[in-house]
Amino acid sequence: MGNKVNEPVSVIYDKFENKTTTKMKNPVSFGGFGSSFKLMLRHVSMPAGDILVLDINYDGDDWFFLRQGELIININNVENMVLKPKESYTDTYTSYHDVHCVESDYYELTQEQLKRICDANTIDIKISGAQEEKIFQANLFIMYAQRFYNAVYDNNAYQDSLKGGCLKEGLKGLLILVIVYFIFFLIFAICVLISYLYD
Repeated sequence: MGNKVNEPVSVIYDKFENKTTTKMKNPVSFGGFGSSFKLMLRHVSMPAGDILVLDINYDGDDWFFLRQGELIININNVENMVLKPKESYTDTYTSYHDVHCVESDYYELTQEQLKRICDANTIDIKISGAQEEKIFQANLFIMYAQRFYNAVYDNNAYQDSLKGGCLKEGLKGLLILVIVYFIFFLIFAICVLISYLYD
């Protein structure tokens, strides 16, 4: 792996397990009110072999049950790459008196599958749970995958993607989401105040 100034990945070495974990520094986010999904590529190198996975984090107002569904990556409106989840974590937390459900899973990928994503012209992603599914247009994920492939597998591949604003666009989308949530909360607070004043 090259030592680029704007390296999009972080590398962690565990000397006790002789394990090196390489992952993207920032996730790609999808969704909005009620539920959001964050996807992040991660590569683990161990003496027993290497593993490539796509991590997913769900945050919503109800359980999605990722472990009972699948993730399908549609490439160029033709090929469907079907990935099965391996549950790793579930939890809840409270925010502004609302209970949120959190689920974290991962899907195993091969280098060849990642290469097909990198070479795609269009990407759509369908995330399904027990009884619900979400579909997202995800062309941003192509450049995201290219940057990861360049950092982990081949420093000469997809060099043009390093000039793009993949991570900046992802952060921009997150900022917009935060602003929308703030406006929603502000409207809610004003409504509560008006209701209190006129009671």
